[in-house]
Amino acid sequence: MQSEKYQKNNYYPSYNDIDNFHIYYIEDSLATMTCTLPQGDTIIREAPWGVGTVEFYSNGKFKKAHCEKNGTTCGYATYMRGTVVLATGIWAVYEDPCDGSFKYYYTWD
Repeated sequence: MQSEKYQKNNYYPSYNDIDNFHIYYIEDSLATMTCTLPQGDTIIREAPWGVGTVEFYSNGKFKKAHCEKNGTTCGYATYMRGTVVLATGIWAVYEDPCDGSFKYYYTWD
């Protein structure tokens, strides 16, 4: 619960399309906002180490990404502004069943 509140209040990206990686989405249980990262901001996806899963609310909005065990579909993520770390968390790859596109989902600590 705290990760969800922290992410919403700080407006860190919830996910982005793999094929259109410059467009990010900030989503909570009610709404989705499309954005680009501010100049100088980057998200670093470290090497994958686990099996990623993504959890959604009953209305289909993103809730949380999970990463566990050994695999290649998730890992650690770092949100940076220049050389300053703003947030750390995990990333997970998920195929959207509605359109078949793949997305990177993020949960920030």
